[in-house]
Amino acid sequence: MAPIENDEILELFLEESRDNIGGLETDFLDIEEAGEDIDDDLVNKVFRAIHSIKGGAGFVGLNNIKELAHKMENMLNLVRNRELIPTGDIISVLLSGTDRLAHLLENAIESNEIEIADILQQLDDALSEDGDEAPVLDNEMISIQIPGLEDVIEIGAA
Repeated sequence: MAPIENDEILELFLEESRDNIGGLETDFLDIEEAGEDIDDDLVNKVFRAIHSIKGGAGFVGLNNIKELAHKMENMLNLVRNRELIPTGDIISVLLSGTDRLAHLLENAIESNEIEIADILQQLDDALSEDGDEAPVLDNEMISIQIPGLEDVIEIGAA
C-alpha cells in the first residue's frame, strides 16, 4: 500500500506521532532505571504511544513505520506482562528503534523505501539473547478520531 494521498490526514498522523515520540527517550530511561520494579503506568503510556504510531501508520500506508512500531510494541508488551526485564540492552535497542521511528516520520513520504532490516534484526536479537521470541499480539481493534471528521475510524492492529 502506498502512503495515503490525503495531505491533511497524513499531516495529522505525523503531528500526533511526533507528539507521541517526543518524551519516549526519557520514559525509556526511567523504565530502565526501575528495572524489575516495573512502573506499570509508565510502561503502558509508552506502549500506547507506540501502538498509536503503529495503527496510524498502517492506516496511512507507511508500512516501515508500522512494522518497526509493531516490533517495538511486541517487546513492550513482554515488559508490561513482566515476561521481559527492561535491562540496559533492551532499553538501548528500544531507544535505537525510537530514533529510527523519528527518522522515518521526518521522511514519511520516502519512509517505505528506507531500509529498516538492521533495526528489526536488533530488536529480534535482543529478544533472542533473553531466550524469548516476540509474541504476535491479538488482532485487536483501535479507534482513531481525526479532528474535523465526525466518524471514528476502526483499524485492526496486525
